[in-house]
Amino acid sequence: MSAAIPGDGNRLLAVCRHDTDRWDAPGGYLERDETVEEAVGRTVWEKTGLLVRPVILTGVYKDMDKGEVALVFRCSLIGNDVDRRVEAAAGRWLTADEVLALMDDASAERLLDAVRLGPPKIRSYNGARLAEH
Repeated sequence: MSAAIPGDGNRLLAVCRHDTDRWDAPGGYLERDETVEEAVGRTVWEKTGLLVRPVILTGVYKDMDKGEVALVFRCSLIGNDVDRRVEAAAGRWLTADEVLALMDDASAERLLDAVRLGPPKIRSYNGARLAEH
């Protein structure tokens, strides 16, 4: 699951992952003993030190190569723990153009879908590329 966190100037928070050196929305995996809302908050806090609250589900995405399903939530920022060591190599507030330039197609689309109006998006992708419909 991932969190789309809007900031000032229509920017979105992205993190550069240590394991892949790629930019992505902050997020992670749901653990067995937690709710979806708890998992969103925990994974964002671990990656960024920011405290968020999920507001709305914005998309459901299946990676056809891995068989994994990702849920993306638009979140509101409710605080931070700036002294905490975080898992991400770096974090930045990105414009839509920067999201498209720095992220693979599937990651960028998931983040941009989160700020588009309308019902949650349902999409499939193959690795880093959106699947043809």
